[in-house]
Amino acid sequence: MPLIHKRFEKHVTDKGDEIALVASDVTLTYKQLDEKANVIANALIGKGVKPKSNVLVMLSRDSNLIASILGILKVGCAFIPIDPEYPQERINYIYENSQADYIIANESGEKSLDIKELLKEGNSENPNVDVGPDDLAYMIYTSGSTGNPKGVMISHENICNQVSNPKSTYDSLLCITTISFDVSVDDILTSLSNGLKLILADDVQIKNVPELIKLIDVNKPEVLEITPSRLASYIEVKEFCNVISCLKCVFLGGEQFSAKVFEDLRKYSNAVVYNSYGPTETT
Repeated sequence: MPLIHKRFEKHVTDKGDEIALVASDVTLTYKQLDEKANVIANALIGKGVKPKSNVLVMLSRDSNLIASILGILKVGCAFIPIDPEYPQERINYIYENSQADYIIANESGEKSLDIKELLKEGNSENPNVDVGPDDLAYMIYTSGSTGNPKGVMISHENICNQVSNPKSTYDSLLCITTISFDVSVDDILTSLSNGLKLILADDVQIKNVPELIKLIDVNKPEVLEITPSRLASYIEVKEFCNVISCLKCVFLGGEQFSAKVFEDLRKYSNAVVYNSYGPTETT
């Protein structure tokens, strides 16, 4: 099924009452998350949003962010994730360069749609929009380390190929990467298109190790994707080491993967470890 939102919707049908998302504001089942995404999708259609439009998403890390991503996909548009903490100059550059038609944000503005207003519309029926596998699902911007950031365009077929894992035996994934990086998008779409529970660390938890430790301790995630340097710094915290025995699968990527990081992790976790790199490139 080469449409990423249709892969999600299949799990809505198969396991609608199982938890899809644990976020700081709410915990939602697959059915509840689907209905929230449909409300946003229908509101976007009501605002005149046409298929194949590009839509920036600039929201806090909560259920509105995830539902907006799904809602944008459901109306046949491509989402462009933006960290709200980006400098305004970078946000303006990406808005212009991506030829974005709309921005979904936490407030209304000249160029933005207020997520609170979109959620007031109330129509939770699944919209019927024609979307093809070659249509764009999202655009991700590089770090810009060699000049201005570059927008990489990912189609539905591309990302479906990347996240396809019919033999997955894991049930939950913890997302701690900023939304503007491709690893975060990979986490979100991999979990929701494979029927896993997505545990979304909020803006405080991704920066505050004690808060992140609490999140792990309560929710016991089985899958984590993280950079080696970040993991190395976390392993220096005893309390972090005490809660990661729940991990069954760890993806380490984004930079050089040292043997020391692997050996240190092995002291506290029996997780299967993969050295992964470049979900944007590998699509």
